[in-house]
Amino acid sequence: MLDEKTLKDQASMKILLMLVSTIFIVILSVLAVFATIMISRASDSTRYENTVNVSGYGEVDATPDIAMISFTVEEEGKEAKAVGEEVNKKMVKILDELESLDIDEKDIKTQSFNVQPKYEYRSNSKVEGYYPPQNRVQVGVIVSQYVSVKVRETDNAGSVIAAVNNYDVKYLNGPSFQIDDIESVREEAKSLAIEDAKEKAKKLAKDLDARLGDLISYHENGGGYPRPYMVKTSSFDMGIEESAASSIDPVLPVGENTISANVTLIYELK
Repeated sequence: MLDEKTLKDQASMKILLMLVSTIFIVILSVLAVFATIMISRASDSTRYENTVNVSGYGEVDATPDIAMISFTVEEEGKEAKAVGEEVNKKMVKILDELESLDIDEKDIKTQSFNVQPKYEYRSNSKVEGYYPPQNRVQVGVIVSQYVSVKVRETDNAGSVIAAVNNYDVKYLNGPSFQIDDIESVREEAKSLAIEDAKEKAKKLAKDLDARLGDLISYHENGGGYPRPYMVKTSSFDMGIEESAASSIDPVLPVGENTISANVTLIYELK
C-alpha cells in the first residue's frame, strides 16, 4: 500500500503532465493558424503575380451652356450708413437692368459684402526737410458688394456686360464660359477612358498569347478641367473714359470646352 507522500507525488506529476499537454496543444494551434495565414498570403501572391497594367484616356468636347460674370459695386464716404445706401441704390438699378435681360433672380448671387475703413497717412510736422513717422488716420469707410451672375443664354453675355458696365461698377470680370451639368460630361469622358483601357488590355493579352483574368484594380487619375476664359471690360481695369466704356457691347465667341478623364486598370493574366 502506497504511503501518503507517494500519492501526493503521483498527483502532482499528473497535474504537471496535464499542464504541459495543454501548453503543447495551444502552441500547435497557434502554429497551425500562422501556417494557414502564410499559405493564404502565398496563394494570393501567386495568384496576382502575373498581371497587366493599362491606362485609358477619354475626352469629350462640349459647348458651354452658361456664362459666369462677376462685378463689384464699391462706394466710399465718411459714414458707413450713407455709403451703404449708395451701394444699395446702385445695386437696385443693376438688378432691374438684369431683370430686363431675363436673368432669373436665383442666378444672381452676392459672394461678399464688405465694410472697411479708409485711411490716410499724415504728418504733423511742417518743418521743411524733416520727415517724421506718419500717423495713420481714418478718414472714412469703403463699402463693397461682390456679385456673380449666371447667364443661361450665352448669346446674352455681351449684353449683360454692357448693361452692368453702365453703372460704373468697380470691377467687371468675365465671361467664364462653363458647362452647367459638368458632372454628366465627366462621366461620359470616364466611360470612354474605361473602354480605351479595356481595348488596350485585350490587345496586350493577345500579343502575349495570354487570357485576361479578373479585374484586380481600378484607379481614376486626375482628369482635365476646362479653363475659364476671362475678359476684363470695366473702365477701371482698362483705363478708358466712362462714356466709351458704357458703349461696349462685346462679341464673345463661346467655343468648346474639352473635358478629359484618365483611368488605370490592372488585370490578372492567365
